[in-house]
Amino acid sequence: PLPSYGRDRDGARKSRYQALLFAEDGASDVVITGSGTVDGRGSWWWERRRSLRAGRPHLIELYHVERAEVSGLLLRDSPFWTLHPVY
Repeated sequence: PLPSYGRDRDGARKSRYQALLFAEDGASDVVITGSGTVDGRGSWWWERRRSLRAGRPHLIELYHVERAEVSGLLLRDSPFWTLHPVY
């Protein structure tokens, strides 16, 4: 868990686990494409959400990224939000 990564929504914990796919401040020209599936195995997280040390992660988070594209993928069973662009 990363203390500065943001709050969760399950119990107002002060941190969340990092997203499966994460691009951070200063990244540019980020492209995530393909015909595959990104499966976050959400049920594992949902069943344990009250006992986790930190909040559930997003599946994909793009944090202050310039010029990003996400296309062609099947995003499923995210532990928390599926695609979370922060701008």
